[in-house]
Amino acid sequence: MKMKEHTAILRIKRIGLMNTTFHSWENEEIIVMPNSVVASTVITNMTSKNRAYRILILVGVAHGTDLELAMRLMREVAYEHPNIIKDGTFDTPDTRVIEFAEFDVRLRLTAYVDNVENFGSISAQIRLAIYDKFLENDIKLSVPEMEVHIS
Repeated sequence: MKMKEHTAILRIKRIGLMNTTFHSWENEEIIVMPNSVVASTVITNMTSKNRAYRILILVGVAHGTDLELAMRLMREVAYEHPNIIKDGTFDTPDTRVIEFAEFDVRLRLTAYVDNVENFGSISAQIRLAIYDKFLENDIKLSVPEMEVHIS
């Protein structure tokens, strides 16, 4: 579930008479909330009808990069991953340029994973595969540079 007032994704562990106990997605933190707060909060059940979950992968590439190639490679990685939904039941993987920043051009891959429980590890696998594909195809990730003059 995801609570509107919180950016964290939480798992319900126990619902008691006075309060509800949540664990953070990574099970690193235990949060106890009074039921009056839970009842007055907008909650999104992320596992209701299906297990699909949209992931966003952000990548910064160096200025001067062939952006069409970089975005095509990112889509290829998504289509090659077995846990990405590509049958049309959800939007198929897509990429776009989202920002021309000072040190890079920011690209975004949007895709749906087949199981919300594994979105973190699937996202990590996709990031690693994008990195490898970029290396194979000479796509440079952005690295902030600073020129220093000493007089």
